[in-house]
Amino acid sequence: MSHNITDALINEFQFSKFSNRVKHFFKSVNVSTLSRKSNIKKESGQSSMKILYHIFLTPFFNESLTGLWKNGFIPSEFQGSGKDTYYRFLANHKFNWRKFINLLAINAISLLDKFSLWHERVLILDDSTLPKRGRRIELVSWVFDSVSKKSTLGFKKLVLGWSDGFSFIPFDFSLHVSSNRPNEYIKHLDKRTIGSKRRKEALMKKPELALDMIRKAKIAGLDASYVLFDSWFAFPKFIKDVFDSGYDVVCKLKNMPNIRFSYKGRQYNLDALYRKFAKNNLKPLSHLPGKYSALNIQTKEGLAAKIVFYFDNKSKSWSAFLCTDLEATPEKVLKTYAKRWAIEPFFKECKQNLYLGKERCRNFDSIFASAAISIFRYIFVSITTRFESDPKTLGELFKTVQLDMHKLSTSKIVLEIISDETNRMSRALNLSEETISHMSIIMDSISSFLSSMLKFDHTLECET
Repeated sequence: MSHNITDALINEFQFSKFSNRVKHFFKSVNVSTLSRKSNIKKESGQSSMKILYHIFLTPFFNESLTGLWKNGFIPSEFQGSGKDTYYRFLANHKFNWRKFINLLAINAISLLDKFSLWHERVLILDDSTLPKRGRRIELVSWVFDSVSKKSTLGFKKLVLGWSDGFSFIPFDFSLHVSSNRPNEYIKHLDKRTIGSKRRKEALMKKPELALDMIRKAKIAGLDASYVLFDSWFAFPKFIKDVFDSGYDVVCKLKNMPNIRFSYKGRQYNLDALYRKFAKNNLKPLSHLPGKYSALNIQTKEGLAAKIVFYFDNKSKSWSAFLCTDLEATPEKVLKTYAKRWAIEPFFKECKQNLYLGKERCRNFDSIFASAAISIFRYIFVSITTRFESDPKTLGELFKTVQLDMHKLSTSKIVLEIISDETNRMSRALNLSEETISHMSIIMDSISSFLSSMLKFDHTLECET
């Protein structure tokens, strides 16, 4: 989309349907309040909220950050501020972007609370590579990319998100670097500042950083039945730490010879468990293709868990999944782990459409802020899509109406039974008109009683 945007077009946008969606979202999740709580504010110059708003919008105009100072892209009142205003905003080392995303996610999840079931809610942990080209970028390092199967220059973005099976809401994130860096430059800041802390976090080991996120989610009160992650994180100590934080775990296991599990009093690695105990006891699944075998084991840390071996009939290969919930059926374990896929479209959308990793900055704070704003955009898209097109909201309405109709039907059935029995008795006993009149009064009393107990509205009955 080539740009020749005038003030008239911008003004037209302000009254468009999309603009109303953005404004409604900002208001519904209290973006202004959350930004102040996260210290995203300026002491002078242009309002931080207005700057954040314009940076937020750039991908929706098919523009990168540099488009902000193209002639006519923003209202004329902002054009005099120049690109330095936006670069300084992103580079501010005092802004707490992780806290902003935490608070934003909590408010967004609260909007979905009525439309999701507790046992469907999960936390999903994963990371993705953000490739970079500049060797002089602060803290840039060589990281292993699981897609290309080779090391690439860039960052690892670690994300913990919440899902109810319909929507994915990223709750926390951080950028991680390896020790293999082409330059040793790190901006020196006061150790008490957020910027200094985020640089320290980037140098932490990924499991430590991930565990910090999970514990933060628990403290924040995020409801979830399981934490899901792939085999990269599936080490016994990490699994035990996550379980101790208050969440059950479902994860995929990697076949590592040195990691052993206790079964029937002896130690076996994953391959030995499959060959000796699972391979000849595979059973068909009721609602999934393939076969399974489940074993209750104990990890080196003394944690009781269940390993579900899954054999794929097509590829003729097996996979293993661990679950700390011993009551979960093998089929539930497999279906629950499948929900981990929700984080993959998140990474894809952010990279392809929401400008994740496309900023042209050397400053680590700017890269971190841009990553946070990409998540901000994704939460907006996720919430908007859910409320505008998700049939589950209609399903909840249907269930409510269905329950009300059930109450109406129940009261009708009871009244009809009593009425039929009364008429039958009148004919059989040849009762007098006076007796029948008394019985009619009794029927009216019963009808009034049932109406009050079942909230039966005669007006509603007629309309129905």
